[in-house]
Amino acid sequence: MGDITFVPIDFSKYKNSFSKELMQKFMSGEYLSNEDMRKLMYGYSYSEDSITDDECVFDLEYWDSLAYYDNFSLDNAFNVVPYVKNLIMTTILSTGDGLTPQTAFAVIHVEQEYQFLKYLGISRRFFKKQKLILVDNKHIDCLELDPANPRKLTCLYFDVSQIFETQYR
Repeated sequence: MGDITFVPIDFSKYKNSFSKELMQKFMSGEYLSNEDMRKLMYGYSYSEDSITDDECVFDLEYWDSLAYYDNFSLDNAFNVVPYVKNLIMTTILSTGDGLTPQTAFAVIHVEQEYQFLKYLGISRRFFKKQKLILVDNKHIDCLELDPANPRKLTCLYFDVSQIFETQYR
């Protein structure tokens, strides 16, 4: 993925990091550092809010629906929504390069994998198949890709351990 610096995720570090204050800043499009976003997004998956919320605010489609269907102001639709969606994707990007199971991108729900492909400029037509593997006690999704994709990748790895830990508890 280039010269981007990443820090592999340690999910246990974020177990108690969810904060309503950070969520309020996030929802209003205020600046959040990468570490604040990690606390918020990965901590959210451990929170009671993630269990009771019908929609996940870390799903890009949630923000699309706000912009188009929930009477979001034009200012928010054109400024806040793209900013917040980019925050989500850069937070995932900060966790790995996705080229090996050991450097997999960390996601909190499966749909983020497909949204991330789109973020990288890889359309779903290049998607071949998905397989779940266990590596070093981590659940890793491998999205196999047609190598004719714009990035010439054959597979992208996503750490989905958080999903197994929090959604199947």
